[in-house]
Amino acid sequence: MLLAFVDESDHGDFHCFGAVLADESATKGLTDQLNALMAQANVDYGVPATTDFHAHSMFHGKEAWETVGRRARANLHEKVVDAIYGSAVTHNSPALGGAEGHAGGSAAACVAKLPRPHLGV
Repeated sequence: MLLAFVDESDHGDFHCFGAVLADESATKGLTDQLNALMAQANVDYGVPATTDFHAHSMFHGKEAWETVGRRARANLHEKVVDAIYGSAVTHNSPALGGAEGHAGGSAAACVAKLPRPHLGV
């Protein structure tokens, strides 16, 4: 059985929808990696260990990320994307350039095809 993790964004004329599918093993592995990243963010920057990785909050320094510098937030965001990309997740999004059922971080590869945001750092 696969688990689906879905997110959407709507900003006027820009609409985005993404999903990552993963079996139990891939989900546990990725969760462990993300938890380790958050534990380190807690040690390094005082971000509560229960904080979720939300790109909007991270990029704009909102909520738990307000005291973390821009470079640190951008670096941590890249580590999150790298963790997803390197995991055994699957996506099913030929419209985004992926093959149906392609494994090996292809969902994150779709994200990686987008230009990296410039934070002015």
